[in-house]
Amino acid sequence: MDPPADYRHFTDAFGNLVWQLDHVQIEKEITCTVDMRVETQTLYLPDDTLSLQGISPQESDCTVKRAEFTQLTTRVDSSDALLQMARRSKERGLVPVELAESFLHQVYAHMRYQTGATHVGTTAAKAFEKGAGVCQDYAHVMLSLCRLAGLPARYISGYLPGEGQMHAWVEVLLPVGSHKIPTWVAYDPTHQRRCDERYIAVAIGRDYQDIAPTSGYYLGASANSLSVTVSVVMETHTSGERWLNPQMMFPEASTMIDEVQQQ
Repeated sequence: MDPPADYRHFTDAFGNLVWQLDHVQIEKEITCTVDMRVETQTLYLPDDTLSLQGISPQESDCTVKRAEFTQLTTRVDSSDALLQMARRSKERGLVPVELAESFLHQVYAHMRYQTGATHVGTTAAKAFEKGAGVCQDYAHVMLSLCRLAGLPARYISGYLPGEGQMHAWVEVLLPVGSHKIPTWVAYDPTHQRRCDERYIAVAIGRDYQDIAPTSGYYLGASANSLSVTVSVVMETHTSGERWLNPQMMFPEASTMIDEVQQQ
């Protein structure tokens, strides 16, 4: 941190680690550098395909009730078109896993990746109407469809090698395995796939508003801006090092909120 700051950290209701920093005065800018080494593990079937997997609510630090992830929000809203797609898919009689996969493919087919087509405050309904956007919009649209169909779903922000910035995807609470254990399964609608060991989750929430990387307030008339650079290097990534799962084959105070849209 430059300049140095008084700080404290805590875990919020979603299980996210939050750092709170206090500065008496800032001459020009605050620079934060975070270096971390993360080990991820993904389970594969013997044929080298990705197993259906995730994290159970009991394994998570999130204390927010699953019902919260079935509710629409200001960012994850509805429209006649979204409601029609959700109803049409649900009427097909698909099991929850198939329904989530259906939404994954439908979002990818409907949306076109286009920077500048939307902004950080664009809602799911507006992005769906435009049929274009970035990863934040893809995630919000899939969240809307899942919730309209009764599937608990949450927003994930994190890193993906090659992106150069924060990425966004979705986790859907699904019954997994022969015992139908409720499991948060991760899907990336921007790339039309389930998430593997390349994905590094940083924060979870109901939508982008819950996980904005920075927020806060300051006194003064100066404008503020945010610049973020992300660099991710994978140390190993070979099929021979993948984990196989033999069991589960599955002058007033001014507010400042991160206004950088997740791409």
